[in-house]
Amino acid sequence: MDDSIDIYWTKRLERCRKALEGNGFEAFVARDALHAQEITLGEIVPKADARIVSWADSMTLPRTGVLQTLLENPRFTGFDVPLVIFSSSFHCSGGSCRNLPRQRW
Repeated sequence: MDDSIDIYWTKRLERCRKALEGNGFEAFVARDALHAQEITLGEIVPKADARIVSWADSMTLPRTGVLQTLLENPRFTGFDVPLVIFSSSFHCSGGSCRNLPRQRW
C-alpha cells in the first residue's frame, strides 16, 4: 500500500506545528479524532483555566466529542452556544468559489 499521501500530510502538519510554535503558539498534531479529544481535554483545557466555552460554528468540537464533554462538565458555568450549528463547505476552483449546501447538525 502506498502511504506517500500520509507521509506528505504528516510532514506538512509537522512543519505547520513548528511554524506556529516559532510564533509563540503551543501547537499539537493529532493522529485522529480520538487523539484530538485526548489532547484537548487532557492538555489544552486543564491549562486554560477557563469557565466559559465558546466556539464559532466548528464541527470539530461536536465530532470529536469534546463539545459534549465540556457541556457536561460542571466546571463550566456559562456557555456561548449557537442555537443551531451549521456545516458550510466552500469549494474554489479556477478562481471561482461557490458555497455548497449547508447541513444542520
